[in-house]
Amino acid sequence: MTVIAGYLFHAGEGKADLIEHMLGECTSPCVENRVVKTISAHNKAFGIVMPKDRTILSYLLDDKNKSIVIIYGYVVEDGKNITATDIYNMNYNDLLNLFKNADGSFVVVKYNNKDNKLIIITDWLGTRPLYYSVIDGGGIVFSSCLWSILRFFKENMIPIRLNDKAILSFIWMGRIGVIDDITFVENIRVVPPGSILVYDLETGKLDLQKYYELHYESKVIEEREAIELVRNALLSSIREALKVLPKEYKRNICIFLSGGLDSRVLAYYLSCLLDKKLRAITFGTKKSDEILIAKKVTKELGIPHIVKTYDLNQLADYVHDLIRYSDGFDVASATHVVYAMKILIENNCHVFTDGFALDLTLGGSYLDNRLRKITDESEFSSYVFRKISVFNHKELMLIIGPRLRPQLLEVLKGFKSLIEQSSGDSYLNRNDYFFLYTRVRRFTVYGSIVMRCASDEIIPTISRKFADVFTKIDPNLRMNHKIYRKFLLSLSKRLALIPYKSTWVPPLLPSMLWKTGFIIQRMNDLVRKLTNRRIGLEKTYFDFNEALRQKNWRKLLYGTLLNRKSLIYKLGYLEYDPVKNMVIEHLYRKQNNGEKIAYLLTLELTLREIFKYVKTT
Repeated sequence: MTVIAGYLFHAGEGKADLIEHMLGECTSPCVENRVVKTISAHNKAFGIVMPKDRTILSYLLDDKNKSIVIIYGYVVEDGKNITATDIYNMNYNDLLNLFKNADGSFVVVKYNNKDNKLIIITDWLGTRPLYYSVIDGGGIVFSSCLWSILRFFKENMIPIRLNDKAILSFIWMGRIGVIDDITFVENIRVVPPGSILVYDLETGKLDLQKYYELHYESKVIEEREAIELVRNALLSSIREALKVLPKEYKRNICIFLSGGLDSRVLAYYLSCLLDKKLRAITFGTKKSDEILIAKKVTKELGIPHIVKTYDLNQLADYVHDLIRYSDGFDVASATHVVYAMKILIENNCHVFTDGFALDLTLGGSYLDNRLRKITDESEFSSYVFRKISVFNHKELMLIIGPRLRPQLLEVLKGFKSLIEQSSGDSYLNRNDYFFLYTRVRRFTVYGSIVMRCASDEIIPTISRKFADVFTKIDPNLRMNHKIYRKFLLSLSKRLALIPYKSTWVPPLLPSMLWKTGFIIQRMNDLVRKLTNRRIGLEKTYFDFNEALRQKNWRKLLYGTLLNRKSLIYKLGYLEYDPVKNMVIEHLYRKQNNGEKIAYLLTLELTLREIFKYVKTT
């Protein structure tokens, strides 16, 4: 895991080795790490630690002047890779002008000792989160890892207060992660996407300015024009991402290939641009449909294919690592990403990629016909609220404890604010805006963050160049993968003949025929049920409902949700009896409550990690 961290005190000074302790709190034991350098003075310190030869990073640490520039990730402007040296001599206006046009996946940190100002800049979607906290008495601490800030708090005797609003939003609306830019700790926030944060150490003033925001406007309504724009923008974005990589990284690129269309498209482009010097990785249970479909794709593309299988019981061993590596924001039902991280290490992948968010931006996976019928803000709000809620209102009121009840109205206000901020010229476009800036930014991205513990990532599918195209395409063309399917067909008819994982029919078929695939899938499910899962294919990476009934997962549940002494109960967040009933009901197959249990289990394990930094008597 690449960790960048630092702190500035207005008065007083940091303890000796504090920055080293902060960095060490988040290093991954799975790979060889190296501390690049640390700068330390009586009231300020900065440092970087990263996996050796597996990080996209540019930095300039001026020990003499106690100034720094760190670019974690890559910044591109007009095809040029921007370095830390380029940014070092830029003033605020220069930076603002640069990033209004810059592209990439990055977080930039700059501190100039002359003016005592810390500047933090995020890419448009915040794909590399940076946490920060303003210190009482003057000062700021920041890190790309939540735990290093908590280590800072502990060593400086700063009280750690849990953020009840964040905790309730995670339980209630967890499908979009945590609302707004808050975290589970009250005085720690995430730097917003597409923003420049400036902290003035002399005045103690913090200023945030947006330099970029998506603007959905349906200008492209012709299929041919849309397909051509997508093809050119995506190709250009992939080329730019490859251009920033050192030669040795390009020789060791791995792509996670599923049975879906997103990674299939990216694999096609990369196999062409890299002359097939690309390795595909697919993982799942032995009977996973993902593996079966991905094998057909790699055979057609002629690229090496690494296939790894696991059993559901095995994945319980990774749940603590998942919580730790994702700062508590990924859920227990996603432990397969830790397994994926280990595959990257085993196969010496310097860089990885996948079809990140392409299903939403181009495939319209969050759009449906109900949005076409919405006529007012209230209907739109209700529609989105139902989609993001893990628990309905009745279920929620049954399980939450007295500590969370006063936060209900605050969380609803926060949700309403997010809805109001969702811009676009139709409810279809506003829907995609909402889910990009919530679910993708505060939930989906954490799977990538876990895997970056092994190697770094290029994300051409969310470049601004590509975003400027998909936001202009009429949502009726994006819905049901309409132009996506035709776009794939324009790339390779043979690839379009390979079945699509979600439907089990080739994507070149009209959407009306996809129902045939759904019927076949239901028949498959029936056969699996009648044969106790011995015959038929798995339709998911990780059947969490079934996993929770395995030995290792049951043991984990007995030590957490079925333990009255767990923090979720001791702190008054949840009521023991209704949660216990939900778990027992699931274990005895009376109801599938896997998703709900995943969020509650994640919360308990995250609280336990946070409490490692709380000094108690």
